[in-house]
Amino acid sequence: MYRTTGFRTVARMTTDSARALLRRVGRYLDRFSACFSRQPQREAVRRYLDGLFNDSERKSMEAMHGRLSDPGQYQALQHFITHSPWDATRVWTQLRTTVPVRTGILAIDDTGFPKQGTHSVGVHRQYCGALGKIGNCQVAVSSALIADGRTWPLAWDLYLPAAWMDDPARRATVGIPPTLVFREKWRMALAQVRSVQKAGFTITGVVVDADYGSNAAFRAGLERLGLAYGVAIRGGATFAIADVPGRQTAVAIADSAPAEAWDTVTWGAGTHGPLTARFCAVCALCRRRHKANKLRNVLDHLPERQRPWVKAILQRAYRSTDGAAATRGLRDLATRLERDHPSAAASVREGLEETLTILSLGLSDALRRSLSTTNAAESLISRTRHVKRNVKRWRGGQMVLRWVAAGVLEAVTGFRRITGFREMPPLIAAPRARDQRLGR
Repeated sequence: MYRTTGFRTVARMTTDSARALLRRVGRYLDRFSACFSRQPQREAVRRYLDGLFNDSERKSMEAMHGRLSDPGQYQALQHFITHSPWDATRVWTQLRTTVPVRTGILAIDDTGFPKQGTHSVGVHRQYCGALGKIGNCQVAVSSALIADGRTWPLAWDLYLPAAWMDDPARRATVGIPPTLVFREKWRMALAQVRSVQKAGFTITGVVVDADYGSNAAFRAGLERLGLAYGVAIRGGATFAIADVPGRQTAVAIADSAPAEAWDTVTWGAGTHGPLTARFCAVCALCRRRHKANKLRNVLDHLPERQRPWVKAILQRAYRSTDGAAATRGLRDLATRLERDHPSAAASVREGLEETLTILSLGLSDALRRSLSTTNAAESLISRTRHVKRNVKRWRGGQMVLRWVAAGVLEAVTGFRRITGFREMPPLIAAPRARDQRLGR
């Protein structure tokens, strides 16, 4: 046997070194014994781990039990996995205390588990990374710390699709607690980030794929936590570029970048060779959530024949004056799309509350229409960018502040009065009252 790192053989595994490694594993696992309150549970978890490490090709409970040297009763092992009341949160909390490195980059990703049947908790037709396509699977949201050339798992939560959470019969059959509500993957990911921070880790940055990186609410959540991030985005995302009129998609920006702007970067080794790609850096302003953007993003995930009726439901929700009814309508739409078009369903749910924020605050019609069609932040930024366009060398923060102030003063002269501005005090009070209701 050999231990390998990447593509290099670094040591030959002998019988003595294998036994030493197993002793180290045993000492490490002993640190988790307090997570299981009763002796039968500790015996069952020992046998379960033995089964994971043994030479059984199939890791079902029956196959693992059949290869154990000290099998005990099969029913005891099955009870431990399916019904025994032990708390996974305690296990993850203990695991985080054992990680010797406390500073690094947090990588968040989905992990898919292909399934054949329909009874496993959370199994659904959804994208599965292990299959490379949409298939029947379970999906977990996972977070891992990358530091000193190693990866340390820190959190792992099973994603429960809305089709499961909205079905009382299925919930009762598998024992999903009534207090557990549907959570989008990006919300689960933010909760994991907070748990990692609470455990005392210093996160120098967060990296995610486009399923998370394209979500403005997720990025805003990271910003509120004061975290830097590097995220993948979808090519259709739109940006404003300095001294370039209008907005452009990420694909258009990449296509217009000159050849000398691109660098080839190799950042690791994969199963099929070095991980290498070409990159260029562009300073751009990302567009925030808007109903027109959301409508386009959802429809892009659908075939032509499905778009008219979905578009009608979306537009009806966005024109509604009842925030609760609009939210219910969009959630029902996501449920209808879940089976055959899970990407479109995910897009509907992504930032759903953010998209309907103005509607849910109960503002006057005039103020609501004005705020729905005006983006004061982008107007201010574009005017400021225009003012400082000829500055080539910056000599410190004070110089930056002076030019920003000059840009703001010029921008103010071009602002128009918001229709319904007399209703601004209720707008200021509405978010505060909502936060108080939610206990924030």
